[in-house]
Amino acid sequence: MTASRLAASFVLIFLCVVSAAVAVGELGTAADVQAVRQMRKLMQQPSAEQRPLLERARNAARSVITSCKPQAVEAAVELDVLYADTFTPQLERDQWIAALNDLAKDTRAALGCQPTNGLIWARLAFAEWFLGRPADQQVRMLEYSELYAPAEFAALKARLIHWSRMTPYVLQGAKTSYDRDLWTLALWIPPGSAAELWKLLGPAQKQQFSQLGSALPADRIKELTRRGIVFEVTNDGQTIQPLLPSNDLRPSRG
Repeated sequence: MTASRLAASFVLIFLCVVSAAVAVGELGTAADVQAVRQMRKLMQQPSAEQRPLLERARNAARSVITSCKPQAVEAAVELDVLYADTFTPQLERDQWIAALNDLAKDTRAALGCQPTNGLIWARLAFAEWFLGRPADQQVRMLEYSELYAPAEFAALKARLIHWSRMTPYVLQGAKTSYDRDLWTLALWIPPGSAAELWKLLGPAQKQQFSQLGSALPADRIKELTRRGIVFEVTNDGQTIQPLLPSNDLRPSRG
């Protein structure tokens, strides 16, 4: 079975679950939550072909948000993100903006259920940024995200991508949270995952990150450089070059 057919099967399962839930007024089994989470995993590379499938799924998933089911609200928001990512802004601007408005609306509703969910705060910042909201609003949202989910991989990834969009002036206003994210990446994220996140940094962020080497343990530097991460200087004053090349430095939309 292809990934698209498997995804379609999960959507059908989920839609059936939601339809039954509407009849009884409850979305209450572990299978319901699993259906939403499985769909999210299967659609990590959304495309225009998947758009009708995603649209049906996210419309159904809104009942999860309104019912505040704790383990599925985040997955439902991710469906909104996936749907928005199927549009090409240069060619489908109106549809993209509409999808972002839906995402902003749904994330705010989700935060009513889970006000301390760092990933949802980061997703709201993503939507508001592309809707043209003031930069200081993005800073506050990302600060909340960092406060509530300082080392959660998905939230940290979303923030690092978003930090890379911001100007040095804006980043200065978020210096504490921004610096903590770089230190979290440098110190606490497993080396393989850290290398994945490092590739998402913009050139200015990579330069700042490279300067942290002087404060890192030698073993940590060895693990990170072995996976392609560059440090300007290490704690012994020597420059370290990566053993493995890094080939894709283009940030995604987050």
